[in-house]
Amino acid sequence: MKTPAKLGLGCATATPLVSAVVLGCYIGYELISWDIQHRGLAAPPDPVGGLIDGPFAAEHWIAFGVIAVCIGLLELALTVVLAVHAARDPRLPAWAVAVWVAGFVFAGPLALPLYVVLYVVRQPPPKRVADLDRSPIAA
Repeated sequence: MKTPAKLGLGCATATPLVSAVVLGCYIGYELISWDIQHRGLAAPPDPVGGLIDGPFAAEHWIAFGVIAVCIGLLELALTVVLAVHAARDPRLPAWAVAVWVAGFVFAGPLALPLYVVLYVVRQPPPKRVADLDRSPIAA
């Protein structure tokens, strides 16, 4: 795989984690600013009331749902692609492939970028002449 494709795959695998953090920060910021604006600093925080009566209308929650579904589909596609890559990688024993696939399924936003950094971006070391089956001079 060429370097631009590796970098693109790396960016794609980082997308679910980065977008979840950004979306969570945005929702938190909106809830906190709405709560302070409507209830003041002296009132105790009410996060559940902020979610129900807060700054987000139904169209916001629909947009958040669409974004979450798109991120989930991207993560599913990346899981399939990287599971196939892990299964074909001769550097990984069978148990390691099973562990990586389980990590992709259960902890995808963390396992996908980690696998790309460890096994896709890094080139395998070239074979030394002593490790070859035959002499490179013999025909």
